[in-house]
Amino acid sequence: MIKGHPEDFYDNLIDRLFHFEPASATKVAISIATTVAATGVSVYGQMQQANAAENSARYNAQLAALDQEQNRRNREIEKVQDKKRFYLQQEKNVNLDMPLDFLYADLESFEYQALIKDYNVSQTNQTLEAKKQKGIYEGQVQAQTARTRAAGTTLSGIGKVAKQSQDLPDKYKLGGR
Repeated sequence: MIKGHPEDFYDNLIDRLFHFEPASATKVAISIATTVAATGVSVYGQMQQANAAENSARYNAQLAALDQEQNRRNREIEKVQDKKRFYLQQEKNVNLDMPLDFLYADLESFEYQALIKDYNVSQTNQTLEAKKQKGIYEGQVQAQTARTRAAGTTLSGIGKVAKQSQDLPDKYKLGGR
């Protein structure tokens, strides 16, 4: 046969498959299979960590949104209660024949206090929004870090398999003698 002829390749392949030294070839094959399995498990775990980081960030963002909505609802309830208290106080003051200047000053004070409370709720909700956005960003960073580690683990596993395959005797390698 002519060297490099396709029949050489198949003859060599068949020869390697059926005429091998079981002890060394089997050990290397088991080592390679173990490395592939360990790499796969590690990559799977790192991808799960990435998904968990993103899901956790989304969940925390939903909780912050619920807190914001609860703050708005609480403020609306408080406004209604404050108005009732104010009107009752005004009724009492009118019955006591308070001067109009006093009633007007009391109204201004009530409106000012309402604005302060609205501002406080707004500030609290802005803080919650910032925390929500920060949490989403941190979750994305953690997820990307885990995915990068998974890529590194994959490349490392490929390198280990390549190195382990060098331990095979030349006659068992494709293209070997």
